[in-house]
Amino acid sequence: MAATVWDATPEEIVQRKMTDFWHPEDLHDLHQKIKQQGSTGFEHTWRGVNKSKTHWTRFTHHFRVIVDNCGTAYRAFTNLDMEAIDPLGLVIG
Repeated sequence: MAATVWDATPEEIVQRKMTDFWHPEDLHDLHQKIKQQGSTGFEHTWRGVNKSKTHWTRFTHHFRVIVDNCGTAYRAFTNLDMEAIDPLGLVIG
């Protein structure tokens, strides 16, 4: 499913940076929520674009930041919902 949504192989998907496919406003909002609620978890809806930047999808995830014994922080999430969208004017650099 992920390869279909993202128009990429699984290998390409795990190498993409969030800035490559997240809508900038949604990524900014995520960073704010992580600072405020990261350790307790929160729900976040965001828009992402496929590799060729032709199709958008709206996702709703439950995010949580997990810190290991060495102090390394990981963003963990569970996908709650997704739907194809085609909002006019959404462009990522």
